[in-house]
Amino acid sequence: MNIKDYGFDYNTNFENTGTPARITAVHKGRYGIVSDFGEGYAQLKGKEYYYESETFPTVGDFVLIDHNKDGDSRIIKTLERRTCFSRRDPDKGRGEQAVAANFDYVFIMQSLNHDFNPKRLERYLTAARQSKAEPVIVLTKADLTDDYLPYTVLKKQSKWDSAR
Repeated sequence: MNIKDYGFDYNTNFENTGTPARITAVHKGRYGIVSDFGEGYAQLKGKEYYYESETFPTVGDFVLIDHNKDGDSRIIKTLERRTCFSRRDPDKGRGEQAVAANFDYVFIMQSLNHDFNPKRLERYLTAARQSKAEPVIVLTKADLTDDYLPYTVLKKQSKWDSAR
C-alpha cells in the first residue's frame, strides 16, 4: 500500500518524526488509518493532544504516527489541512468541531420536488465555500417537475460567486 494513493504529498512541509497516515474513520478514541504499512488502527498520543493543544484529527486528515505492527499505532501529530468542513461543537463552549478534511469537492444534492429550498441551497453553498473546497450542485428528481430549466439557471453574480 502506498500513502500517495490516498492523496499524501511528500512535498508537504512536515517534520519527519513519524510515518504519514490518513484517517479513514473515527470511533470515539480510536481511529481507522491507512499508511505505507497498510490499514490499521491508531490512538492519540495523550500528551500532545490533551495537554499541548494539538489539533484533534478527523476523517480525511493526514497525521504522523508511531507505527506499531502488533497493535494500535500512536498518532503524534495532525498535519495542516487543505480544506475542512466543520460545524458548531455540540458541547457548549468548545467552538467548532471538524467533520471532514482534505477533500476537493463538496457535492450538494437537492431534489426538485416540493422540498426544493433556495435558502437551504445558499446556506450549503456558503458552508462549502468556507471549507475551501469546490461546491458541485446536483439537482435530482427532474422528472417530478413540469419545467426543470428555471432551477438550472443561476444568477450571473451571486454572493457565493464573488467570494471566490
